[in-house]
Amino acid sequence: MDPDIRPPEAPATGKTTLPPSLAGLTINAAQCAELLFCSQAAVEELASRGELPGTKFGRGWVFLTEQVVKVLGKRCMEEADKRRARSEDAVVPSTRRADRLIVSAPNQRRPAGRKRRPLPTLD
Repeated sequence: MDPDIRPPEAPATGKTTLPPSLAGLTINAAQCAELLFCSQAAVEELASRGELPGTKFGRGWVFLTEQVVKVLGKRCMEEADKRRARSEDAVVPSTRRADRLIVSAPNQRRPAGRKRRPLPTLD
């Protein structure tokens, strides 16, 4: 084995990572959750709905790492396209009161109304 290439170190949580011989091939639901930064329950739910490509093998789910990464990339692109389309096409009216206020220019006169009271004199 090349000394410059080292297997991934085990995380501080005590979980083991993939052995170097299996790296890049298959992962289980816990390893997939670690890869996607989500919970194992979320991974299993996505797999059962068919949104994440995997197969139920025995009591657990098995995923091909390459396919999971492809799905992640595709989903990132779709969501970025949605955000881009939303920001380009839709002008969202402001719901904040401060944004709706019309501020008059300082050189404009106040509208006619009650006259100002004179300032009190100090003795």
